Amino acid sequence: MFIILEGADLAGKTVIAQRLTALARDLHIRTTMIHTTAPRPLDLSAIQEYGVDLVQEHRIKAMSRNHLVIADRYHLGELIYGPEIRGHSRLDAHQFEWLELLLDGMGVKRVRIDVPDDGRHQRYLERGDVTDIKQIIDHAGAFRSLIDPWPYRWRTITTVDLQHDTICKLLCDSMVSTAQVKHLKPHTGYTGTSHPSVLLAGDEPGGVSAAVRPVHDPSWIRPAFAPYDGSSGHYLMRALSAITPVDRVGVRFGMLNVNTGVNVRKAWDELHRPAVVALGENASKTLSDAGVRHVMISDPRYHRRFRDLRGYTLEIRNAIKKARLNRWEEV
Repeated sequence: MFIILEGADLAGKTVIAQRLTALARDLHIRTTMIHTTAPRPLDLSAIQEYGVDLVQEHRIKAMSRNHLVIADRYHLGELIYGPEIRGHSRLDAHQFEWLELLLDGMGVKRVRIDVPDDGRHQRYLERGDVTDIKQIIDHAGAFRSLIDPWPYRWRTITTVDLQHDTICKLLCDSMVSTAQVKHLKPHTGYTGTSHPSVLLAGDEPGGVSAAVRPVHDPSWIRPAFAPYDGSSGHYLMRALSAITPVDRVGVRFGMLNVNTGVNVRKAWDELHRPAVVALGENASKTLSDAGVRHVMISDPRYHRRFRDLRGYTLEIRNAIKKARLNRWEEV
């Protein structure tokens, strides 16, 4: 299980984390605390920190009902505090969306902790913080603005008169979320929702040969299409973001690199047989060998070098429509 607690200072994140830990201990559930406010190398990529490192270090624990990982702040804080600390955020909108997909596939429960401004001011007086209270309130407003468009991904808890039942429900909700993704095998590197309607199938990540990769070794888990700056994964996320909302209605994306030693047919079955778009000839050949019907478009690694983003957006949009139509015909 994995729970992310986000919110401005003085909201009560630490209190909730402590109560969750105590409740988990009473239920004989092991806990791991993550504090993203700890010092990090200045040149560390946010995708590496919040995405790839997360998968390598915590994915198996997060997808277990016998272990609870609690993050006191995570990637959302980068969007709020990054511009203030270093003049810019290490995450853009496309990278943020990819991280949200990654968290979806791990069953991560995301919670914004909030408190009314008068309650925050009272805590400010009690603690004697040196931070400007007006700045803290502005941060709280920024968190609300970021999370409000995503009610199906983020839950809000107000820490006024916090009841034990609220903590119990949060832990139970996390158990349910973990159970909903139990069919997603941690070693596959899958990124996306637990029941995607469209699976984007790529070749292999980072040029690492599948022949030398120990697939079942958690240290080798590579989430699909990690959008490092200037990478093909970033190019792909930019193209997906440019698809109009009308064309994205009912579309839930999943991403999988199929040439990493994974059992493609089994993975497709476990994802409830979504429509499939192959990104490039290598991925298409693997899917064909596995008997998975699909539509093929060009590999983003090729397209970003020789063609324009708008053309790739149209190519993906049309392929999604065709793949979904093929899927309906099969049903």
